Amino acid sequence: DGWITVKIKELWKFDFAGIRMNYVRFEKCDFGAGSLADAYFDDCVFNNCTFASVDARRLHFNECLFEGCLFEGIKLRSVEIIDCSLTVDDTDQPTQFKNCAFKGFTARLTGWHMVEVSPKEELRRLQALVVRGIMAPKIKKN
Repeated sequence: DGWITVKIKELWKFDFAGIRMNYVRFEKCDFGAGSLADAYFDDCVFNNCTFASVDARRLHFNECLFEGCLFEGIKLRSVEIIDCSLTVDDTDQPTQFKNCAFKGFTARLTGWHMVEVSPKEELRRLQALVVRGIMAPKIKKN
């Protein structure tokens, strides 16, 4: 089907800075404290992936699907998540944003389903930043 599937648990060992990836399916990958600075991901799927303490400066996601992913302790500055969908995985685990900073964050999302954001201050900031005119998110407040 033209897709490449990546199932490397410790993906943080790889430097993705400045890379452009299309039609890649990431399954249970841990991007750890690696670098995703200036990276572009187009038409990719992230299933149960972890993005914790990642260098996410100027990171771009376009037309991607996030299923049950965890974003934790990331400064989402100058990050774009455009025409993406955030949803649950097969076990109804939601995509979560924990202790992330949403300064200069741009999002145009085609779908949200039970996204978790904590702390509450960042939830309000994220809601204010999301582009209007999309499906209203069902956000679980922690």
